[in-house]
This record gives sequence, C-alpha cells and structure tokens, in this order.
Amino acid sequence: MIAMNITVKKRNARDIGVGCCTSQEDMPLKQRRLNPKSPSSSTSSISSVKAFRFMMIPRMITSSQESSIPVLSPCTYMSIALKNKKIKTRVDSFSLEQALYFEPYQEAEIHVDLLKALRGADLEKLRTLKDEKEKNYDLDARNQFGENLVHLACRMALSLDVLKFLVEETKIPVNVRDRFGRTPLHNACMSALPNFDNIDFLIKTAPKLAVFEDDKNKIPFELIPQRVFERWIRYFSEMNVLKKLTTELAKHEGLSNK
Repeated sequence: MIAMNITVKKRNARDIGVGCCTSQEDMPLKQRRLNPKSPSSSTSSISSVKAFRFMMIPRMITSSQESSIPVLSPCTYMSIALKNKKIKTRVDSFSLEQALYFEPYQEAEIHVDLLKALRGADLEKLRTLKDEKEKNYDLDARNQFGENLVHLACRMALSLDVLKFLVEETKIPVNVRDRFGRTPLHNACMSALPNFDNIDFLIKTAPKLAVFEDDKNKIPFELIPQRVFERWIRYFSEMNVLKKLTTELAKHEGLSNK
C-alpha cells in the first residue's frame, strides 16, 4: 500500500512539472529555464541565443570558425546611418546633381615623370615638377582611364602627405570622375590595404563623394572588399566616421529625403 502511494505521488509530480523528473528532457521547459544548476539547461539556453542572433542579423560574411559572428557590410552600416537622418543614400551617376558637381574632363595625358614620382611617393620630386609647369608637367592631367593624380594616389593608398600635397598645394580637384564614373573615394575604398587617413581626408574635403554612384550604380562603400569588412567596421567605430559623415551631408542641399 505504501509503495503504491509513492508511485502515485511520483507520477503526479511529473504531470505537474515538479522537480522529480527522471531526466532533463522530461522536465518541462519552464522548469528547465528556472534550474540554473542544470548543465543541459545552460547549454540549451546559450544555443537558443546564438540561433536567435544568427537569424536576426543579415549574414554577409563569416570565418571558417563556427563561433564567429556574422558581419554586416560597411555600406549597410552607412545606409542605416543616413536613413536614420533622412539623408539620401545614393545619387545617380547620370543625375543633374552629379553633372553640376564634377569638374569637366581634361584631355591632357599625365607625363611619365609625374607617374614615376607619384608611384615612388617622392614628394620632393613632385614639388620640383610642380614648379616646372612650363615643361609640360600638367598636374591636372589624366591617364587613359580618365584618372587624375588624386585618383591614382587613392588607388595606390599612398601616404596622406602626398594626397594633401596634390589637393591643397597643387590644387588638383577631388570632385572628379574617371571614364567609369568613379571618384577618388571609389578608388580609395577598393583597396585591399585601405589608407583610412586618406579616406578621412576625402570625406572631410568632399563628403558628397560617399553617396555618388559610378556608371555601374555603385557608391564607394559598395566596392570595399569583403576580406577587409571587419577593419572598416573598427574604423567606423573608433573614428566615429558615420556621425561625422551624416553631419557633413546634412549641410548640403538636395540630399534630404524629407
């Protein structure tokens, strides 16, 4: 009689979810969550959180390790920041706004001496050539792809000193496009070894470049290689780049989405 009573009590306890379950799986979900000492409950809870984060965050890239967290593209971060401030995230390459913004195309070709000095980041030689314009050293010339010296300095990720010399001392324009509609900021973003000092300088000097599309409808941040996404996101965070960019773009007429 006593044994029968014990059996009934155990069965009733299991039915109502009291802690008499023979295994963790038999325990009701609510009871498992309230049992912090249970290793199975802890593992299940952590797995659920990871699964939730994986589903909620758009998966752009991941490493080969299962523990890595999916990373959003830098362009996505920028678009979210601009939309929150009701600023246009892009301006069409063939729009009137771009046509009025950019300098007219120059047909003169870059002298080979200028190219050598630029590739070597020889600032002293560049200054010498600047003073010898009468010898056909046109520092505002273009190559066969329509790139000027600022385009090339950004594509090669040269030092900020060289870029500042070209823009501030030589007065070579930043608001230029090559034959593919790409700006110096497009070139700077394409680099697998980005020079963030140059990118900072371009954003400060000509913030509109960040939202101008090339002829393939790509804005500069869409050309960032995936393998350097994490470096760019750290740069955004550490230098407060998106706040600076949205502040500058908000000053320009025609970019509001209101």
